[in-house]
Amino acid sequence: MRGLFPVMAVIFAIMLLFWLTIVLALPRGADDGPTERVIFTDLATHYDPSGTLTAEQIVTAEFEPATQYCAHGNVPGQLWYRFYAANVGEEMADEALLWIRVPNLDLITLNYQDAAGNWQQMVTGDTFALHDRPLKSSKLGFQLDMSEIEGRPVYLGIQSSGTLSVALEIGALSDMQDRQVVHNVRSVVFFTIILICLVIIAILYLQTRASIFLFFVLSQLTYIFGAFSFTGFLSLLFPTLVTDAITTQWILIAVFASAAFQLALFKTLGVRQWALKIMTVFVIALAVVPIGYLFFDARIILTTIWHIGFLFAIFIVIAAWNLSDETYITKRAMRIIYSIYSVSIFIWLLPSLGWLPATKLGFYGEIIRGVVNMSLVLTILFWIAKAEERKKAQVLGQVKKLEEEATIQNHLSQMYRDILWTISHEFGNGLSVFRFALSKPEITAQNKARMERALTGLEDLLGKFKHSEQVELGAISVQDTKINLAALVKQEAKTATNEAPLVRIRFLAEKDLPIVADEVCLRLIISNLLSNAVKYAEPNTTVDVTFADMGDQVAVSVENICPVAALPDTARVFDRFYRDPHVLEKAGSGLGLYIVQQLLKLMEGGCRFEIVHENKVRVTAWMPKQR
Repeated sequence: MRGLFPVMAVIFAIMLLFWLTIVLALPRGADDGPTERVIFTDLATHYDPSGTLTAEQIVTAEFEPATQYCAHGNVPGQLWYRFYAANVGEEMADEALLWIRVPNLDLITLNYQDAAGNWQQMVTGDTFALHDRPLKSSKLGFQLDMSEIEGRPVYLGIQSSGTLSVALEIGALSDMQDRQVVHNVRSVVFFTIILICLVIIAILYLQTRASIFLFFVLSQLTYIFGAFSFTGFLSLLFPTLVTDAITTQWILIAVFASAAFQLALFKTLGVRQWALKIMTVFVIALAVVPIGYLFFDARIILTTIWHIGFLFAIFIVIAAWNLSDETYITKRAMRIIYSIYSVSIFIWLLPSLGWLPATKLGFYGEIIRGVVNMSLVLTILFWIAKAEERKKAQVLGQVKKLEEEATIQNHLSQMYRDILWTISHEFGNGLSVFRFALSKPEITAQNKARMERALTGLEDLLGKFKHSEQVELGAISVQDTKINLAALVKQEAKTATNEAPLVRIRFLAEKDLPIVADEVCLRLIISNLLSNAVKYAEPNTTVDVTFADMGDQVAVSVENICPVAALPDTARVFDRFYRDPHVLEKAGSGLGLYIVQQLLKLMEGGCRFEIVHENKVRVTAWMPKQR
C-alpha cells in the first residue's frame, strides 16, 4: 500500500470539511459597497393531485404557508408555489434569478400577471434540452424582471417524475451568478476528489487482486455518472440532449450497484448467513423493480425503489451487528461504523419521504449520507487491504519512512553544517583577531583596525541572521516613501567598495528612477546585492550596475565576474544558508540573496540569477514604481 492509508485519511477529511462547508454555509455576495438583495415573501404551497389546474384556476386555490424547502415524495399531480419577490437591499435589483434546486423534473411553469392583467408564462425542466431552457445553467430556474413581478403574486407549478424534495432560492442576478460560479467550482472539486479516491482504490485492486475493490469502483462510477446527470452538468456538456430519462435510469442503476456492492462487502467481512440471504433478496428486488420502468409511471417505480432502498439501508445496519468473523474488522468497529451510517440515513430519507418536516438539513441529507457512506466504506476497504497485505505494507511503509526520514535528515544536516560552519568561521576569525590583539602589550592602530573589522563582520553576520528571521516570521513592516533608486544605489555602492577595495563598481545607463517604496527594505536589497557581487568578484575586475525603466516597474541588474570553479548552483542560490563549497574561505552567511528574494516578494517584485557568459553572473531585481 506504500503510504496510501494516510493519504486517504487526508482525502476523507477534505471531503468531509468540503461538504460541511456546503451544508452549513451557502455562499454570500460581497460585503463591500451597496448590495442588491431579493427575497421571498408570503411563500406558500398547494398540491393539485389531478395535475390539471391552470394558472388562472390556481389563483382561487387555498395555499398553506411554506418554507423554501419542501418534501412531497414521488407523487403524481402538481405542486404549486405562490410567492412574492421583494427588493430589500441597499440598492434596487433590476433583475432576479430564481433557482428550483431539485433534480430530474419533468416540467416547471412560472406564471404571473403583468400590469395589463395578462398572464405571462415561462417553462423549463429536464424534459427540455438546455438549449431550449430560459436559463442556461446546471440548475433549473428563471431570470425575472423585478419591475414586472415585484408586488404581484408569482405561481410556480412543478410536475416531477423523480423528485423527493424541492428547494427554492431567489436573489439578485449578480449575487446568484456569483453563487453559480462557486457552486460549479465546488462541484468540480467534489467530483475530482471522488475520482481520486477511485483511482487509489483501483491501485489497491491491482496490488491485492481482491474483487471487493473492483466492485466498489464500478458501483461508484455508476453513482458518479448518475450524480453528474442528476445535478445538471450533463446538460451543460450536451446542451441539445434531453436528460430526464437518462437521470432516472442511472438513479435506478446506481441504487442497484450500491446495494450489490454492500452485499459483496458484507460477504467479504463475514456477516452471518441469514443476514446475507436477506440482503440478497433486497438486491434481487432492486434489480427486478426497475424493469417496471418500461411499463409503469416512473414515479411509481422510483417511489418503490426509494422505499426498498430505505429498508435495505436499515437492514444493513442490523446485519453489521451480526458479524461472525473478525478477520478484517472487529465487531465493535463494525457496529460503530454502521451506527453512524444509520444517522445519516434518517437525515436523508425521513424528510424526503414526508415522515419528518422538510428542512435545509434534510434537503442536503443525500449529500450527508453520501459523504458518510463513502468515508466509512473506504475506511473498511483500507482495513481489508491492510489485513491482506500487512507484512508487505509494514516493510514498504518502514522503507518509505526511512527514506523520507533520511531525506529530511540530509537536508537538516546540510543546513546545520552550513549554519555551524558560518558561525564557527565568522566567530572563529573574529575571536582570533581579538586574541592576537590582546596578546600584544599594547593595542596598535593596525590591530585596533583589525578588531573593528572583525566586530563589523560579526555585526553584519548577526544583522543578516536578524533580517532573515524577521523575513521568515513576516515581522517586517513596510512604510512607503518617495526614493530616487539610482541615488540610493550609488550610496550603497560606496559602502560596498570599502569592503572590497580591489573591485570597482561601474554604473551603466545611469538615470534617475523615482519610486515609492520602503527605504529600509530597499537599502537591505541593494546592499546585499552589491556586497554579494563585490565579495565574490575576481580581484581587479568591475561590477556593472544597470538600471531599467519598464513602465510600471523598475529593475536593477548587478553583474560580476567570478572564478569559474566558484560558479554557484543556480537552482539553490536563493536558498537559505546556501553557500558554494568553493567560496567557503570568504566570510559570509548564505543569507544575502535569500533576504533579497523575500524582501522583493514583500514589495511585490521579484529577482532572478543567471550565468550570462562563462564566469560572468547577473542578478536582476525588479519592483513596482508604486504599489
